[in-house]
Amino acid sequence: MKFIFLVFNLVSILFFSTSCQAQPNKADSDKQEVKTTKNQAADFPPIGNPKKITNGILVYEVKLNQGNRTNKVWVYLPEKPTKDKIPCVLIAPAGSRLIDGASVGEGSRPEHLPYVKAGFAVISYDIDGEPKDESEESTIEAATAFKNSNAGLINQKNALDYALAKFPAINSEKIYVAGHSSAATHALLVGANEPRVKGIVAYAPATDVEKFIGEGLDAFDDYISGFRRFILQSSPINNVSKIKVPVFLFHAEDDSTVSIKMTEEFEKKLKQSNADVTFVKAKSGDHYDSMIKQGIPKAVDWLNKQLSK
Repeated sequence: MKFIFLVFNLVSILFFSTSCQAQPNKADSDKQEVKTTKNQAADFPPIGNPKKITNGILVYEVKLNQGNRTNKVWVYLPEKPTKDKIPCVLIAPAGSRLIDGASVGEGSRPEHLPYVKAGFAVISYDIDGEPKDESEESTIEAATAFKNSNAGLINQKNALDYALAKFPAINSEKIYVAGHSSAATHALLVGANEPRVKGIVAYAPATDVEKFIGEGLDAFDDYISGFRRFILQSSPINNVSKIKVPVFLFHAEDDSTVSIKMTEEFEKKLKQSNADVTFVKAKSGDHYDSMIKQGIPKAVDWLNKQLSK
């Protein structure tokens, strides 16, 4: 168990503080499949009363009971929408290590609010498998839960099903997905597998998860059957041929967490099967600030153009 714990710590360090180090990709990129079977029907609670978190923005915070788990779903709406039917953006929480999940929290709001201010609804949701602590047991438990959620695809489907069932103001024909860092990796996977999504926004994604994690991935198979294969199947680079919707990519040239070279390589491969790809590069701003200050405003403009199509 000690070895896998060291691997987990290595992934954590890589994701939060350094550029990715490329390793050879052994997967057959276009033969990977990701299971998208929904979990057992979620228990859809009433929406309750919204919070007014800032001028003109309401958020409904609910908990979905899914099997033996409880997941948070936050649904934001403009207090005074300008349209009868509101376009919507799905946003998962960033900050996972790509082998586990993450939970929605207050720190996510700066990534949510700009879209609502621009007239969109936002649906944010937990991804199963947030580690309880840094113990070896927690590592295995979190990675197992993440695998069982199909890399968060089950969480995404249940959150979207809930929001569309409970909030008739959301336009089911104008659903987009966005995310930063690990959530950008998730957004690309969602766009490849969720037919209701009409466009993808990905800020600084790790598009080749095997390459990003590097050596040591095989060790997880000793504790979680088929984990390495699952990682390959859920990596965006191995789902390129399934991404048919418009894509907006954003990355800073000075990103010290995920190398921009990975996004450049992904763009080239994606454009072989998808002509509608926009890639915006920032000179500076590193991993987070570039997204907040430059990426989101440009993505909102891009989304507004998508709405007119």
